[in-house]
Amino acid sequence: MPPVNQIEKVTIEEGVNNIAPEQFRRYTALKEITIPDSVKRIGTYAFADCRSLEHIDLPPYVKNLYQRVFMNCISLKEVNLPDELKYIGSQAFASCMALRELTIPDSVTSFGKDVFCGCEKLHVLHYMGVTIQPDIFHNRWLKVERMLEIIQTGDFSISVNLPAKYHTAGRMYLVGIAPEQTKAYIKSKFPTVFRGLIDLDETEAIEKIVTSGEFVSRRNIDKYIEYAIQKGKAEISLILMNYKNEKIGYREPEDLFRL
Repeated sequence: MPPVNQIEKVTIEEGVNNIAPEQFRRYTALKEITIPDSVKRIGTYAFADCRSLEHIDLPPYVKNLYQRVFMNCISLKEVNLPDELKYIGSQAFASCMALRELTIPDSVTSFGKDVFCGCEKLHVLHYMGVTIQPDIFHNRWLKVERMLEIIQTGDFSISVNLPAKYHTAGRMYLVGIAPEQTKAYIKSKFPTVFRGLIDLDETEAIEKIVTSGEFVSRRNIDKYIEYAIQKGKAEISLILMNYKNEKIGYREPEDLFRL
C-alpha cells in the first residue's frame, strides 16, 4: 500500500458506519473519495489537510459535522451536505480557500465558532431560502455564524455588522422567514434599514417592502426617492417613483415615471 500522502482515490466499503477522527488527515494527494450511505458519523479532523480534495458528497444520514472536519482542504470547491444534518462544528470549513458557494440544509439548527474562518473566496451562502453574501461584512468571517442564527431564530438582537443585518432582514422579508419578527425589526428601524437596503442594491427586497404598503407612505416616499437618486440607484428610484404614481399619486404630470 502506498504512503497516505500518495493515495489519490479512496472508496469506503458499504456497511462501514463510522469514519474515525483524523482517519484521512494528511492524505494530501487525495482527489476523490466515495462514501457509502451506511456512514452515519464522521469524526473530528476526518478530512483535515486533504489539500487536493476538490469535491465531496456526504452520505444522507450524517447528522453532525464535528470540529475542523474539512480544515485546510484548500482545493475544496464543492460540498454536498446531507438533508438531515443538524450541527456544523467549530472551524469545520476553516481555510477552505477554494470554496465559493455553499448550501446549508434547513435542518441545521446549531453552528460552532468560526465555521468559515479563512474561506477567502466564499461569497454566497444559501440557508432556509435566504442568500447571504458574506463579502458585505467588514469583518468577513467572524460573524457569519451569527447571521445564520438570526435566520434560524428570527432574533435580530444578535450583534453583527449592521449592513449584513440589513441585508439579511431584507432577504428574510422577501421569502417570509420569521415574518412577525422581521417585520417588527424593519419597522422599528425603518429609515436606516431601508437606506441600508438601497446602499446594498437589494432591489427585490425593496420592491416587496414598498409594495406591501406597510412602510412607505406619502409622507416619507420623496426622501427615499431622493436618497436613491443621490446614491445612483436608478432602478430603485424608478421602483419608488412608480409606486408613488400608482398607489400614492403625483401632483404634477411631468413627475410620472414608469419602469
